[in-house]
Amino acid sequence: MRTDNPYDICRRIKRHHEKNGYPLKRIELPCDDAFVDKLVKNGVIELHALYEGGPQVCVMLTDKGLRMANRR
Repeated sequence: MRTDNPYDICRRIKRHHEKNGYPLKRIELPCDDAFVDKLVKNGVIELHALYEGGPQVCVMLTDKGLRMANRR
């Protein structure tokens, strides 16, 4: 299911991390790449590499993203 609601995306990232103990991958997000880039630009999420010098594929919430995930 595709969505462009940043609050839903933040809740999904938080829920996945709490349930599994590891971050969600960028391709598992329910939105397109342009929207992911907007979330990064607005400081909602950060992208990290699995290993040094690798592609940025792991999605982590910033403090702003965590506040959005906790908002109901």
